[in-house]
Amino acid sequence: MPAPRRLPATLLIPLLLGPLTPARACAPAKAGMVGIMSFYQGTIGPYPVRMGLQFAADGSVVGLYGYAASPGRLALGGRLHHATKLTLRESAAGKATGRIAAIMPGTGDAACQTITGHWLAAAGAARLPVRLRYSDTSMHKLAWYLRPATLAVERAAVAFRAAALAGNRRAVLAALRYPVRATLGGKSVLLANPPAVEAQYAAIFRPAYLARLRADVPHLMFVRDEGFMLGDGAAWFDRDGKVITLND
Repeated sequence: MPAPRRLPATLLIPLLLGPLTPARACAPAKAGMVGIMSFYQGTIGPYPVRMGLQFAADGSVVGLYGYAASPGRLALGGRLHHATKLTLRESAAGKATGRIAAIMPGTGDAACQTITGHWLAAAGAARLPVRLRYSDTSMHKLAWYLRPATLAVERAAVAFRAAALAGNRRAVLAALRYPVRATLGGKSVLLANPPAVEAQYAAIFRPAYLARLRADVPHLMFVRDEGFMLGDGAAWFDRDGKVITLND
């Protein structure tokens, strides 16, 4: 199993187009997806990613995506052609790094549910398959996810996830906001300080809990009044990027 890909600040992943097959139409306007962020989760090659796209009525598309092990995100811009073919340019710090060519089939309740195609590097012949599925929607627009404050929370989530999966207890304890709420034996409890969490560490960070963190991507996370969510609610972060809840 390949090691998780980490993206350098200036260099990013590759992607290309293979032949596109006919598909049923994807109509973002009919699906209520115009002007808001729609999120997709899946893989580019073997690497888990989460992507957010904002569709416009004229067919143009902008967005972002990130890799699970990388604190950085890639910018996207392109078009949905004939309600079927999605082409996106990828860049980092204003520099072209790759492109994606895919199809977005779907009608009715399944409108715009999948993105399937290839990624091609801007330089070289690197080519990776793209397989994404619709996950959720946010009423926040793209600009909200570009804010330094939002990116700071995501970087904190990347670091917390990596520390938890590596068993780095010191880093995990430093990532928490005390008192932190945790689920123990099916009950919600408040743990006042690092020693209190340390005493219950094995009971909280069980293999099943870590699997939930491993399965999610700490970018463009689901957000509500309570904060930012990772691992389908396994961890919640406040607006400062501190973990406030550990839900097993």
